Amino acid sequence: MRILVLSDIHGTSLENANDVASDYDLVLIAGDITHFGGYAAANDVLYDLIKNHDVRAVFGNCDNIGVGEYLNEQGISVHNKASIVNGVIISGFSGAPISPFRTPGEFEDDKIGAGIVIATGKRTIILTHVPAYGTKLDISHVGHIGSRSVYDFIQKYQPDLHICGHVHEARGADKIGKTLLLNPGPYFKGYYADILINDTIKYAFKSF
Repeated sequence: MRILVLSDIHGTSLENANDVASDYDLVLIAGDITHFGGYAAANDVLYDLIKNHDVRAVFGNCDNIGVGEYLNEQGISVHNKASIVNGVIISGFSGAPISPFRTPGEFEDDKIGAGIVIATGKRTIILTHVPAYGTKLDISHVGHIGSRSVYDFIQKYQPDLHICGHVHEARGADKIGKTLLLNPGPYFKGYYADILINDTIKYAFKSF
C-alpha cells in the first residue's frame, strides 16, 4: 500500500496534492487542515480530495470543532476510533496538549494518549497531530512541545508507524523502540511524505 501523508495544511489549496493523489492508495492527514476555521473551511480545503480518494484524518490544534464534525460526517475521521484500510489498522487522536496560546483544538495531555484506540493487526498506524514528547519531531524553537501520553502509548503498544505534524520546523523521522515516527513537514510550505508498506515500511520526504 502506498500512502500520501500531509499535515499542517492551514487552509492552503490542495491542488498539488490532488494532482499526485491518484498515484496513492490512501491519503493520511495529520491535522491543522484549516487556519482557525470550522466546518465550511474544512469543506473548502478537502472536498475535491475526499471526493476522489480514500482519506483518513484527524484535526489539529488550529482547527475549530466544526472541522472534527466535518471529518466525522465524511466518514474519514480516526479521532478516538479505528479504521481498517487494506488490512492496515489506523487509529488516532486530534489536537495538541493545552498551551499558553489556548488554540481551539487543545486537550489535557493524558486524554490524548488515552483516546487512541488500541488495535492489533498485521500493520498498525497511529495518526495524531501532536508528536511524541522528547523526540526529534517535537523540538520547536522553544524546546520540546510534544505529548507525553502519546510517547507512553507508543512505548507501551509499539505500533508499526506513528504519523504526526504540529511542529513545522521538526520535519523528519525518529523511532521509539520498533515504532517508526514521521513528521512530513507542513504542507503549506510544500512538504509531504511518501510511504510504501509491504513486508517493510519505506518512506521518502518530498516537496511540490
